[in-house]
Amino acid sequence: MSGFYDLHTHTTLTDGEMIPAELVRRMAVLGYTTVAITDHADSTNLHHLIESIILLKHSAELSGVRLLSGVELTHIPPSLIPASARDAKNSGADIVLCMGSLGRTGCGRDESCSLHLQGCGCACAPWVHHR
Repeated sequence: MSGFYDLHTHTTLTDGEMIPAELVRRMAVLGYTTVAITDHADSTNLHHLIESIILLKHSAELSGVRLLSGVELTHIPPSLIPASARDAKNSGADIVLCMGSLGRTGCGRDESCSLHLQGCGCACAPWVHHR
C-alpha cells in the first residue's frame, strides 16, 4: 500500500463536518490512497450509512482513493454488538468499528466490548489513523 490511509473518519451523515464526497476529495488532495468512512451507527441508520458510502466508491476510485464502506457501532448494548456487526458485514461493510465505552468506563479498548466481539468480525481498537 502506498500513500496515507485513515480507517476511521466521519461525515455529515453523523457528526462529521464534510459530506462524503468532499471528505474523499480532500483526502485525495492530501495524498491518502485508502480511506474508510465509519460514521456512528446503530440499528436505525446502519443500512443507510453503508449503502450511501457504497454509492460513492466509483467516484472515490476516480480520485485515486480506495474507499472502504464502514460503520462505528455506537451506544449499542454489548449483547447486541455481534449481531449488529454481522448485519453490517452482510450489508456490505468493509470495516466495522466498535465505540470503546459501551456500558463501562471505557478507554477506547473496553473489556466488555472485546468480550462480546469475539468472532463477529468487528474491530474493537483505538481509533486508527496512519500516515
